[in-house]
Amino acid sequence: MRQRILIALLTYGDSVNVSFLSWLDSIRMLNSDTSHPRTYEVMYVPGRRPVAYARNIAAARFIKSGADKLWFIDDDLVPTESSLRIFESDADIVSGLYYLLFVESGRPTIDSCIYYKRNGGFSHIDARQRLIGQDIIPIDAAGTGTLLIDRKVFLDPNMYNSDEYESASGDIVTLENSDATTHFKTMYKSDASEELSEDLDFVWRAKQLGYRCECVLDARFYHKKEVMIDWFI
Repeated sequence: MRQRILIALLTYGDSVNVSFLSWLDSIRMLNSDTSHPRTYEVMYVPGRRPVAYARNIAAARFIKSGADKLWFIDDDLVPTESSLRIFESDADIVSGLYYLLFVESGRPTIDSCIYYKRNGGFSHIDARQRLIGQDIIPIDAAGTGTLLIDRKVFLDPNMYNSDEYESASGDIVTLENSDATTHFKTMYKSDASEELSEDLDFVWRAKQLGYRCECVLDARFYHKKEVMIDWFI
């Protein structure tokens, strides 16, 4: 039986770049090829904020769809001919490779979207230091810019964040929202600055529960900002 892949495209507005649409059309054409092991459907989640809420909406729709895997792809990524190589890993959570742009002291630097847990925090993995023949590596966390997640991870009750709180009267109140799950949650410090993003938190919690998390280094996506300084790579 062919695997059903639901692609969740989170957009900042109501538009999608042309190269992305062209890529989506090309992979949906594979649906008519019965020898191809997968079928692809696309779900748009436009303009929902904060981003953790948008991802929870996608998770809820994915669970209802009955599809086998949810593939998050953000609209500021540019797919390449190698993007489908993400399926070369059968891990429970699989990341493709893209880079993040940072500006520190007025200088642009780039780091990968994949991480190891080190010394109480997360460190970017330098994918450029890969060994010859090392195409798939274990990871502890990853951004959800391009992240493939098996259905069983979403069905695990331990992957849900609490949707209950205690009211001033001492009653336990449940925050009900049929449109979204509680899988993703951004962690904030007391000064309201971000402590841990919703995507790193999700992957790290799954890793702690025993789910296998990997990155396919050759499943390449370009970040829109990264394209401008691609000569760094």
